[in-house]
Amino acid sequence: MKPLSRLFGSSRKINLKSLPHYRAIFIWIFVVSQVATISIEGYYLAMGQETVASFILDALLLSFIAGGLLYMAYLLVARVLSAYIEENGMFEDLVNNSPDSIYYLDGDGRVNWVNGTGLETFGYAELESVRGRRFAELVHPHDREQILAAFDVATGARKRVTEGLTFRMLRHEGAVVWVELHAHTVYDENGEPLETVGVLRDITTRKKYEDALERANTELEGYAHTVSHDLKNPLAKVMLAGGGILQLGGHPEIEAASDTILLLAEEVMASAEKANSLVEDLLSLAESGQSPSGVRRVDVAEKVREVLADEGGEITGKGVEVLVDSDMGKVIAAPTHVYQLFSNLVRNAIKYNDSAKPFIEIRYQGCENGGGHRYQVHDNGPGIPVEIADKVFTPFVRGETGETGIGLSIVEKIVRAYGGSIEARNNDGARFEFTLKDWDPGSKARPKRKEPDVTNRWVFASPTP
Repeated sequence: MKPLSRLFGSSRKINLKSLPHYRAIFIWIFVVSQVATISIEGYYLAMGQETVASFILDALLLSFIAGGLLYMAYLLVARVLSAYIEENGMFEDLVNNSPDSIYYLDGDGRVNWVNGTGLETFGYAELESVRGRRFAELVHPHDREQILAAFDVATGARKRVTEGLTFRMLRHEGAVVWVELHAHTVYDENGEPLETVGVLRDITTRKKYEDALERANTELEGYAHTVSHDLKNPLAKVMLAGGGILQLGGHPEIEAASDTILLLAEEVMASAEKANSLVEDLLSLAESGQSPSGVRRVDVAEKVREVLADEGGEITGKGVEVLVDSDMGKVIAAPTHVYQLFSNLVRNAIKYNDSAKPFIEIRYQGCENGGGHRYQVHDNGPGIPVEIADKVFTPFVRGETGETGIGLSIVEKIVRAYGGSIEARNNDGARFEFTLKDWDPGSKARPKRKEPDVTNRWVFASPTP
């Protein structure tokens, strides 16, 4: 492989103005050939081996042949050279007008060349201001060790491509520029780095937005915990006081006002419980989209059984028949997220099901090649109200009989947090189909496709009254 430095060097040294020099070279070659021809022919003439007429004729003939061959060679070289110059000129124009900084380093990591965008990004007017400097000198001191270590690892493993590194560069006047690096290293036959060609993309603006988003998420998390702490404690005291009033309601000394006291106490308890439920939902909504913690391989069927056990009273009271796949697969996730996901879907299916014979189906539809576990939760209730069908996952959107409108938003945020997707539609009731992917951002390996167990598909999960 020809080093790119030679290519760049050639394209800088040769231009169309240099073609007349090549014309002069061919003229001199023709003159030299004529002198040589006349000298040889003159020698034979002097030795009496040819006549003056043959001398003149041979000289003219050889001059014509040499001139014709040299002229054709001149045209061919000129055409090839012009095409080469034009091609490399277009390439150099393209590189210099790229919105990204393009550079190449020698084997010692010193700058050999930087395009115009790179010079502008680093705050230099001329290439000579950076040529010969070590690339690491242009990196922010706080990130320098990281970059040097990354390139040491890459060259030690003879890795040709290094990509996705984000770090800070220093402009000439000291300003900081965030960049994302993609580089390709060329090695010689001994495995030593010959040169590195790289692209630096300015991501300073993107980094500002990312930092602002991270701060907003931190503030949101703090807000959620503040609401949880500062609001739940007073609510707990209200609920405790309401319970005390209820107990005092039957006391003989206040028997006359007991009906009023009991009514007020019930109102206090109902309002406090509603507020407490809203706080819990807001906290769950704030946390559902965050990166999961305590991730492990979760037996989904086990979590579904926990949900059904917790909702056992409602299931029994309404006579709901619950059908669950015997094999629900195992997902790498936070157990709390899996529980919240199915809990909200099951709770909705129970609460809004007004069928004479209500039932819920919870099905596992196998694992996709991309690592997505497919599930379906279906009930035979009235379905999703038409007026909110297209925004059922939007926070605080609810039907006439809905409460906070947060439950399905939590479901959608959890699914999205794991890179999955969810769809809701009406099909003989409400049907939710979603994909939940394994949480493993550091690995590109995905589990093989697994089909659900069809030998014992359904398990009757309704608790015995």
